[in-house]
Amino acid sequence: MMNCFKGHSSEEIKKAENTVAFFFDSLRRIVSAEESTRHYTCFPETDIDCKDYFRMYIDHLSVLLNEWDQSLPLIVMFKLDRILWEFNYFFNCYDIPGVCGRWIKLDPKLEYFDVAYDMFGDPEERPLFEENRQRFRVFVTEYRFAKRNEYFSDIKREYEAAGTKFSRRKAYRDELLRVLKIAFELDFAKLFPNLEFSDKPCDYKQEFDDEPEFINMYIPSIPPERRKEIDKILRASEERIKNGDVHFISFEEFKECMEHKMDEYVMKRFYEAKEKFKNMSLEEFKSYCPTDDLIDPRTGKKAFVDSLFNWEPFLIDPKTGKKVYPQKSCGEQLAVRRRYYHYRKLAREIGYDADSSYEAMIIAQLVFPFASRENGWYIAEQEGIVTMKSGRQIDINPHGLKYELRNERFDFSLRGDTMNSVATTLEACSHLINGDNELEKLRDKFITRYHTFGNFMLFPYKKGVSVNSARGIGKAKDYFDLFLTAVTNGTLEDILNDEAAQLLSEYMEFIFSNGDSKMKDFMRLNLLERCIDDKCSYKLWEGHSLDNICPETKDQVKEFFTKAIRLIETRSEDIYKNLKGELC
Repeated sequence: MMNCFKGHSSEEIKKAENTVAFFFDSLRRIVSAEESTRHYTCFPETDIDCKDYFRMYIDHLSVLLNEWDQSLPLIVMFKLDRILWEFNYFFNCYDIPGVCGRWIKLDPKLEYFDVAYDMFGDPEERPLFEENRQRFRVFVTEYRFAKRNEYFSDIKREYEAAGTKFSRRKAYRDELLRVLKIAFELDFAKLFPNLEFSDKPCDYKQEFDDEPEFINMYIPSIPPERRKEIDKILRASEERIKNGDVHFISFEEFKECMEHKMDEYVMKRFYEAKEKFKNMSLEEFKSYCPTDDLIDPRTGKKAFVDSLFNWEPFLIDPKTGKKVYPQKSCGEQLAVRRRYYHYRKLAREIGYDADSSYEAMIIAQLVFPFASRENGWYIAEQEGIVTMKSGRQIDINPHGLKYELRNERFDFSLRGDTMNSVATTLEACSHLINGDNELEKLRDKFITRYHTFGNFMLFPYKKGVSVNSARGIGKAKDYFDLFLTAVTNGTLEDILNDEAAQLLSEYMEFIFSNGDSKMKDFMRLNLLERCIDDKCSYKLWEGHSLDNICPETKDQVKEFFTKAIRLIETRSEDIYKNLKGELC
């Protein structure tokens, strides 16, 4: 007997198994009617509205679940409650495919029924589609469009081989039945190994032998008294969840999270972070670094506290034993540099990157539409085990502090990286900066902005191939203007190794538009348009090229710091504006 059934009798477990089977057959019946009723508009060969007919049945399932909640194992209740909410999402959505994110991840082919593909393939509708591309839930490219056409060709041949007339509505229904089966198998196959789920359509008018008496498919509408009773039970269900293990978020937020791959701890962090960003002013946001809230996993305490950095250097007078401050008022500038070097040391020790922090991934999902949860991306811990060329394995994420965005539709993930690096310029130009008061102030301001959200970008990662790493060790040395020039001119091989260049090309192909508008999409969706006037001629300093990688004069250092700071702050303002639009 599984641990989740501990405390339940064999009769209760059998009842739970029968309940799951009954729920699956009930929902399969409703899905089977989708094609013949034209998405529950009216019964075949009649003008009778059937939305209420099926709505009543779904409400009865909710009542049934809540009336049985004392005897059902909690894990069964939880999973059935989630599937019922997911089904309600589909039933009440008038768009096609009209399913939640989890169902799209379970069966990505459902996305092919989205109207965006039809507009993309229609020469007359294509301009309107391109103009409103970001309003669609899916991102259509030539590659995806070709895959979608292959899918429909294969389905049509299968129907013809089986002697069945093909229609897109029928194919849509069968895909819904398939994802319903997958969802139930994923949630219940291990709990109840004897249960079998079918993805074949059934007669939606056929009654079940074990159907409870109060469920009557042929009642035209629910009496007002019964409606009040249902509402009361559903409200009680909300209170039950609010007062349970997930009381830190609202019931609606809890249901929203069930659509995505989040455990309860991650849900809590997600909503705490959203609330924190919601209450930030623009100036607070522009200077906020994820390290501000970092907890050192070795001590359980905040890793960055002012007392670590805000102190003056001193000597001990051997005669008096007292502290002597030979260099008073080093102040803020010295604290900034101490903080930076403390970060570099700590990051190596505990496996941490600010641009791959949980907060950075949340901002990316809320601000960048191509990486949103609506498009199937979810936050996950980076895989920590890396195999070196020598064969030795090391764990680069020992405390689970590095995160990435994943999507079941792609074989790559998205990881954070900084647009412009601090280390490269500091190491190459320290002899120009040290002792120059103006350059030292600009350097310290750049350091304070280095790990803010305006300097973070998303780049693809595939096992063994990292665009982030390739940028850092390549010829461009993490300078964003040289990277942008190479992407625009199609000369990625000049700055990246072959594998990273291929991966970045795939990423640009899958995520952004094709042809001349691809770079325009890249700039617009990454909020770079207002920061960079001309991506072809943009330079961090005059004369910057692959032949002159690092600044060589004080004027070039000054121009680099000034432009890099302006780029980060301008982009931070645009990110903040978009973020407020999402949260408020």
